[in-house]
Amino acid sequence: MRVKVGNQWFQCEPGQPIAVELTARDRLNIANMAENATRYASFHDGDKDDPVETKMAWMAE
Repeated sequence: MRVKVGNQWFQCEPGQPIAVELTARDRLNIANMAENATRYASFHDGDKDDPVETKMAWMAE
């Protein structure tokens, strides 16, 4: 598992575990993801005006 925060990726390493806290909505969204989907992101409500294309490009980096 890797986690991206801002523009930096983190991964689980010896002595550096990673925890992800999911809301009920996150769990529902993940459960309904397409079989070939491998990434899920959460954006702050203040980012609503950012184009979806910008968010998708950030996830793909």
